[in-house]
Amino acid sequence: MHACVGVIGKVPDHELNDLVKLLEADLLPIVNGMLLVLSPERYMLCFDQIRGFIRKTPACHFILTIGPYNQPPRPVFYDLYSQFAQRGDAGQILMCAQTYALDLGAFRLSRTMDFPPLVTGWLTSTELVDTIFGQAETSTLWYSSYSVNYVDPHARLDAMTDRSEVPFWFSPAGFLYLSHQAALIRAFKMKSRRIVVYSRLDLNDEQFLKLLFTFEALGIELEFVYDKDLIEFADEQDIGPINIFSRAGDNSFIVINQEPHYSGRLEVAQSIQEVQNELIGRPGVHHDIDRFMTAFQALIVRNDKQDWRRRAATARGLFEKFASYPTPVQQAILETYVERWRSL
Repeated sequence: MHACVGVIGKVPDHELNDLVKLLEADLLPIVNGMLLVLSPERYMLCFDQIRGFIRKTPACHFILTIGPYNQPPRPVFYDLYSQFAQRGDAGQILMCAQTYALDLGAFRLSRTMDFPPLVTGWLTSTELVDTIFGQAETSTLWYSSYSVNYVDPHARLDAMTDRSEVPFWFSPAGFLYLSHQAALIRAFKMKSRRIVVYSRLDLNDEQFLKLLFTFEALGIELEFVYDKDLIEFADEQDIGPINIFSRAGDNSFIVINQEPHYSGRLEVAQSIQEVQNELIGRPGVHHDIDRFMTAFQALIVRNDKQDWRRRAATARGLFEKFASYPTPVQQAILETYVERWRSL
């Protein structure tokens, strides 16, 4: 029996060499990274140091398994490991049941079984912050392609967006997220509300406007809040330096000083919903895209709503068609669809 530690992504040579020496491991190349094959005894002994390495290397993704299928010179699961190496998100871990059982509180598992019989997940964060909504942990989960797992078709999605999120919405992970929403809204009539926090700079940003009309075309209810009004509201409510606060069912996403945080506690999600409702009840909030465009028509260079709606309808078609494909097909054609979405 052997254990396997896979490191996928760029790591300084000296850090990888230190890990190899610590684990007394043999090296086996894999796509975009390296597999470290070692004894199960060494794996158990160094488990805390392995987790420490993962926390220090958040841009990589990892493989942690132990079993007879790791027998050198080529593990039985090598092809499965290679698929994960090409598809995994930053911080994501492909693991076996034995690894998960070593410390049940250390991992948050994905809700999907993409690489059976192995499971995927992430290390839970040790960095916790107290907010007006409750406690949250530092986490980038919401900006990964697996964020779709936190959206429940039977639970309302109360989300927020500002200009800092625009790169995410035009990335492959953002495309998957919107495709998933399009499918849920169409199939389950899922209720979704998105508060858009805008600034004067956003009025002439074509990517920002395209995103707003696409939200509308997908069937998402929109509320528009001026960024300075949000700052004033945050001061009144003593929210602190919070940029975004969203909830999907019991799952919450909070951006504090541009750093993302996550909570899975129901009371945090309920608190977010209550504060959002207070925010959109304030004077000065534009309650749909028509009123928003009318208010700023003179300042928007391309203010032809019909043109934007035609483009948004094309985008909706892209998202809905993409969502109809099986997962393996989606993985194969994702980049092509993302480029078409960006070029609209």
